[in-house]
Amino acid sequence: MTQPQFPNPAEIALAIEKCEAILSDKKIKKPFKEGYEECIYMLKDRLVNPENKFFLPDTEEELEPALEVYKEQMLPIRELKTEKGRTIAVLCNDWLNGQSSEQSFLLERVGENDGVNDEVKS
Repeated sequence: MTQPQFPNPAEIALAIEKCEAILSDKKIKKPFKEGYEECIYMLKDRLVNPENKFFLPDTEEELEPALEVYKEQMLPIRELKTEKGRTIAVLCNDWLNGQSSEQSFLLERVGENDGVNDEVKS
């Protein structure tokens, strides 16, 4: 079992600030808003509950338990109503798990034409 390099509390706090700045844009579309609100929830939760159960499997036997941890983390994300919102939240979760760069979820464009055709799940 290998532990990835998880972001530290200062990096998480900075990511929260950046998400809040994105949400303060009056032109933000609902799909982006939904995703960044979920990111803030996950980021704040990680500050309060810093133990991360995620790990990289080193053997075949560790693969199933690693997948179960990841599936558990995805449960609240699956409830989001838009594909874009879920994408942003998954990228944030992957960053919290040490699997992607912070920029992957913070550099999503939230301009006036973005998210226009994003379907809302009923």
